[in-house]
Amino acid sequence: FTANATDGNKFSAGNIFSIEVQSDGKILVAGSFVDYNGTAGRNRFIRLNSDGTLDTTFTSNASDGTKFNDFVTTTKTQSDGKVLV
Repeated sequence: FTANATDGNKFSAGNIFSIEVQSDGKILVAGSFVDYNGTAGRNRFIRLNSDGTLDTTFTSNASDGTKFNDFVTTTKTQSDGKVLV
């Protein structure tokens, strides 16, 4: 997949600071962006499926709509599958 090629900007209004591929092939992306591929409310931390599509089953802060209000610079997946930000 392409994250930012001829199909246009996937991440808008920000930068990517960290990418981590999980053991299942899904990809954690952290940074200063505020949406992904036109999907608003994906502030600064998302997970992508291995084909580059947004993993809509993954939420970083439930349904309160605020998500992260500052840059996310680092992620780490623990051996139990929990993600530290």
